[in-house]
Amino acid sequence: MAEPLVTRKRLPDGTFGGPEKHFASSGETSKERMERLDADNATLVYENMMKDLKIEELSDGQADLIYQLMQKGVL
Repeated sequence: MAEPLVTRKRLPDGTFGGPEKHFASSGETSKERMERLDADNATLVYENMMKDLKIEELSDGQADLIYQLMQKGVL
């Protein structure tokens, strides 16, 4: 893996602050990262399915209301 980029910010007094690492490894191994990403992916898939079910439920309710209004001659 490549070395992290290290920079120093210039402070208001003109000196440079301490080193800051960018793109550094988070300490996770590749296996741990894959497990975390798989878990995140599973959570996102579940949330997406629940959202789709809610949309379908709302759509069915709306269709039912429109049907009832048509039966009563409102529409």
